[in-house]
Amino acid sequence: TYFFNHDNTAYWLSFYTGRSLKTYASLFFRVVLSLKVDGQNLLGPAFQSELSSVCRDSYFVFCQPILFFLLLPLSIALVAIWFSSIVNRKMGRLPNLEQMNALQPFYTEENASVLLKVTGKTQIVSLALTANSSGIQLYQFRKLYIELPRNKINQWEMSEGNGWFGGPYLQVKAPAAELVRAKQRFVRFTGTMTVRIYTGHPEMLRQYLL
Repeated sequence: TYFFNHDNTAYWLSFYTGRSLKTYASLFFRVVLSLKVDGQNLLGPAFQSELSSVCRDSYFVFCQPILFFLLLPLSIALVAIWFSSIVNRKMGRLPNLEQMNALQPFYTEENASVLLKVTGKTQIVSLALTANSSGIQLYQFRKLYIELPRNKINQWEMSEGNGWFGGPYLQVKAPAAELVRAKQRFVRFTGTMTVRIYTGHPEMLRQYLL
C-alpha cells in the first residue's frame, strides 16, 4: 500500500496478490511510478531512486518468493530437531572410565529412553543406564540422576509392560525424593514418581533389582 498527498487530498494505492512477493513488488513499484496528475508525473527522479532500492535493501524481509515463507517454519523445525538430537546424545552418555570402574556394572546402555512422570508433569528423556550389584543407575550428562537400589525395591511398585510406541518397558513407582539424586534447576519432582525404562530386556533389568 502506498500513501501520498496532492492538493491537501490524501490518496492511497493498494495491491493484493498471493503470488511471489519479489515479482509483484516490482510491478507495484512501476504502477506507483506511473502515477500522473494533470498529465505530469506525480513523483520525481529522487523518489524513483529511493523506491528502486527497497528490494535491494530489504530483500530478505519484503521481497522473498512466497515459497520462502512456506519453507521457513519447516527449516526452523528441522534445526530444532537436529539440535535436540545432539543434546539427547550428549545427555545419554555413559560415565567416564574412572566412574565405570568404580561401578563395576553388569550391563550398560547409552541413550536409553526413560519416561519420568509425576502429577501434572511428564517427560521422556535420553539417559545412560548402568546395572550392578547395587541396582540400576540412570545418568544424565554423565552425572547420577536417578537410582533404583535393590535394597528398597521391595518397598516400591515394579511392573513390566508394552508402550503404545516405545516397545517393552520396566516401570518403577516410588517417592520422587527417594529416586532423584541430582537437583534440577528448572524441573522439580515431588510426590509419587513413575520411572519407565524402555528396553528390549525388561526381564533382565528386573532381575538386577531382585
